[in-house]
Amino acid sequence: MKISRELSDKIQKVIDEFVADSELFLVGTDNSEEKVDLRKIAGEINTLPIAFDWFECWGITPSKEIILFKYEKPYLIKTETNQKIINMVLSDTAKKYSELKELMPIRNPESIICPGCDGTGINKEFAHIEVLAKSIRCNCGGVGWLPSADQKYLYF
Repeated sequence: MKISRELSDKIQKVIDEFVADSELFLVGTDNSEEKVDLRKIAGEINTLPIAFDWFECWGITPSKEIILFKYEKPYLIKTETNQKIINMVLSDTAKKYSELKELMPIRNPESIICPGCDGTGINKEFAHIEVLAKSIRCNCGGVGWLPSADQKYLYF
């Protein structure tokens, strides 16, 4: 994925600021007793953590690559290829870091309105319960649309 040097430098700057923050950012590992500092991991693998799961995280690298990585060594790192997940991470990055707003994914002609949220980004099933609406992601990852009507995108 080719990106401009300027955008790469912006992503790197945000990674550096995240890593340099002195406040611990503790996450759990497969060992329920153990916690690790996500800032340390981010520095070691040069990635900005964005979307979190129980024992792993999606992040973005300075080359705009979206990766999924485990919280414990050896860091199992997988390049994300599912466009729906890529859109979710890019959208979350653009929303959280205004200096990276140009990462907001853009709909293509094959995109469809997400049937799970009718384009709002909030799952219809949980929209009426604020805590669930904020914590349970819609199938579209919160962007309100899916890359296409292909079956691989219709379900998480």
